[in-house]
Amino acid sequence: MKRRHIQLADGASGPRKPRDLLTSTFTGQPQIKEETRGGVIAGNSFDGSGVSGANFADSVLDLKGVGYQVVNNVTSGASPRLMDGFQTHVITEPATSGCNNTFRNNTFNVQVPGKPVALDSRCGINPQ
Repeated sequence: MKRRHIQLADGASGPRKPRDLLTSTFTGQPQIKEETRGGVIAGNSFDGSGVSGANFADSVLDLKGVGYQVVNNVTSGASPRLMDGFQTHVITEPATSGCNNTFRNNTFNVQVPGKPVALDSRCGINPQ
């Protein structure tokens, strides 16, 4: 990831402290943790070239929170392990993880074998 402008909205809440809302694996893949809500992920340049596939790292953004706005981000940089651009995952239940997120005006300058935005099937229809 080249630069990161991840903002948490005033209403962001959850059992984790604000500094724990965003974590990064050793592959550089940002993860928004389950049981968090109401953040904004905007204006980022994600580089997928470092995605390794290790520990399930196969997207440039792994979203497990709810109620996030993911807007105006750009993804570039290919990796043979890059499956999807962004992924959501239900860890606890749809009401507390992975669902009810909004994806808008994101640009994917790299082809992925999966989907630009891959929603967990428990969240409903995929937006792209």
